[in-house]
Order: sequence, then structure tokens, then C-alpha cells
Amino acid sequence: MKPSAIDPTKPEGVSHVNAQHPGRGGAGLGERSGKRKGYDMTPTFHPYDSDWVAAIRAGGPDAYDRPAEKAVSDGGGHPCRCCLSDVEKGAPMLVCSARPFEGVHPYAETGPVFLHAKDCNAWAGEGLPPIIAARAEFLLKAYSANERIVEGTGRITKTEDLTDAFEALFARPEVAFIDLRSASNNCFLTRITRG
Repeated sequence: MKPSAIDPTKPEGVSHVNAQHPGRGGAGLGERSGKRKGYDMTPTFHPYDSDWVAAIRAGGPDAYDRPAEKAVSDGGGHPCRCCLSDVEKGAPMLVCSARPFEGVHPYAETGPVFLHAKDCNAWAGEGLPPIIAARAEFLLKAYSANERIVEGTGRITKTEDLTDAFEALFARPEVAFIDLRSASNNCFLTRITRG
């Protein structure tokens, strides 16, 4: 298994996002999106790679070389990192460890993620993915092309302020991608690149 679970060659997911391989999929944030200051301000939201998700569902190893734990959603907000929607109450789900980085280094955080236990369609929609629209705030962290946190970019941001935050962070040339994380648990939710 690759060390990361995101693949830039696939429309639905990216394994490592840098300035040369921003990935494809997802879509923008309404009227404030568009070209500004010489770059495309429409953010693209990336789910985990569907091949990695399929391998986890088939019992393959997670980031800690263990099979995923099986559980049933209580409807309390278990965001699937494939379809970028919450796992419905009563639906079977998987809990596994994941590291959404290509390299193994001090900034390559590993943490728990949820997945629908059964097949779901990888996010490739337009607008905000459901897991974003359903939450009030997030932790944003911007990274350079070599997967290092860009100093001073970590911030808790309200959902209604995301467009402005993305624009401000992507205005910095050293920012290659932004990771959107849970404001309360710091769990990785989705990766964002310039459109």
C-alpha cells in the first residue's frame, strides 16, 4: 500500500498535493469563487482515493497496518472521507487510521477517519461538500509543496468565512494546499487545492 491514501492521477482523490499536481474533482464556493490575482480562486475539495478506500473496505491495512474497526453510526456526525457526507444513523461504518501525506515526516499527521462500510460515490460535486455545510467551524492548516505547515496559517474558521479564508491563504504563493480539519477533534476531513 502506498504511504498515502490520496492520488493525484485520479479525478476523485489526490495522494500528495503540490503546486505541480493540484488534483481534480470537487468544486467551488458560490459567487465569491473565480479568477483573481492571476490564479483560480475556485477551491477543489478532495476525498480519499477510491482504490485506497476499496482496499480498506476489503480488509486491507490502514496507516498503522491494521484492518479497520467495524461500527454502526449513531448519527452523531461521522464524516465519510470518500463521499464527504456523514454516515447515516444505523449505517455500518469503518474506523481506520489514515495519513493524507506522501512522505513520513514530522508534519505528516496520522489520525482516525470514518468511511461508509458499503460502497459510496467519491465526492466530485460542486459547491460545498455536505460534511462542510453541516458544520459550524473548522481548523484550517495550509501547507507548502513539500508538505510543511506554512507558518501562521492554522486557524479556526466559521463555515460562512471559509471563502475569505481560502482566498487569503491561496494568495500566499508558498501555499500549495489547505487541509480542512475538525475544529473540535483536529481530524482530517478533506484537502483543498486551487481550482
